[in-house]
Amino acid sequence: MPDTARPVSEAPALNHVHKAMRHDSADKHVSGAARYIDDLPEPPGLLHMYIAMSERAHADITMFDLSAVRSAPGVAVVISAGDVPGPNDIGPVVADDPLFAAGNVQYHGQALFAVGAESIAAARAAAKLAKITYAEKPVLVSVADAKAAGSELEAPQKMVLGDAEAAIDAA
Repeated sequence: MPDTARPVSEAPALNHVHKAMRHDSADKHVSGAARYIDDLPEPPGLLHMYIAMSERAHADITMFDLSAVRSAPGVAVVISAGDVPGPNDIGPVVADDPLFAAGNVQYHGQALFAVGAESIAAARAAAKLAKITYAEKPVLVSVADAKAAGSELEAPQKMVLGDAEAAIDAA
């Protein structure tokens, strides 16, 4: 047993279990003295980011012109799928979740691009200058809808790590 380990019988008592305890910042919260992120001054040169999102639930993107967004007043950067170095995917397990839509949108509110500007108002105003057109596709909200439309469905997945029954038997 390592030097830092000790038997459960020697563990310190948990004196706070089932007892009311004051939160360490409760006095500041109720007195108005607590500082929240919006109370802090912005650092000089801070960029405000705005994520422009799809207004369609399922569509192909037929035109995607961000040139007016990039040249709008106060804009420092505009990032879309083509600007992502490497895979445009943030799916934690299966590569099926693009950071920004590319070629089509799969749900209403899917991120299309991000605008970094000197103020959130400038970023939002610039995002409105995007020229995006869509070719609508049917919205499929159930497995039955997807099957009827001939959509490709993923094969069932089974995630396995080790032999659970053997581990339980050996426990």
